[in-house]
Amino acid sequence: PDGSKQRPVMIHRALFGSIERFFAVLLEHYAGAFPAWLAPVQAVGIPIGDAHVEYLEKFAAAAKKQGDLATAADYHRRVLDRLPEDNTALAALDHIYRETNDVEALVEILSRRADLARDVADDAQAEQRFRLQLGQLAEAPLGRKDEAIAAYERARELAAPGTDVREAREALER
Repeated sequence: PDGSKQRPVMIHRALFGSIERFFAVLLEHYAGAFPAWLAPVQAVGIPIGDAHVEYLEKFAAAAKKQGDLATAADYHRRVLDRLPEDNTALAALDHIYRETNDVEALVEILSRRADLARDVADDAQAEQRFRLQLGQLAEAPLGRKDEAIAAYERARELAAPGTDVREAREALER
């Protein structure tokens, strides 16, 4: 301050600097493929045969019970990759997506369930129920009027003569 030579002083505080550098070195060394002791996901279930599906569904139920809905949904998706018509996995995903309010994924699952009710089970009541739910989702949260109308029209077609399909009719008239 008085114009004379002074010794510079630097104050440095790095609480996590060495930890950050350590993880940067690990990340670079392993190229993201961490060893098991450091990996965030320790194991992944993949059903390579139909016999493994039931076992994987048990893992999915355990993950859901522990509150890990993302892992549970992932396992159920893997089951559907192996067995696209697995009603247990579809129902579980339906429940998970309702719980997490994932409307886009729920629409996909309801569409699959409606198609299965039509093509595999030949269950018009179940298909009608799923189509009504699809119409409600397409209409309200998604704002897709054309999809809602198509779903409600299909639900009306499925109704037995003389039954009350007020929901579908009211939705179509809006």
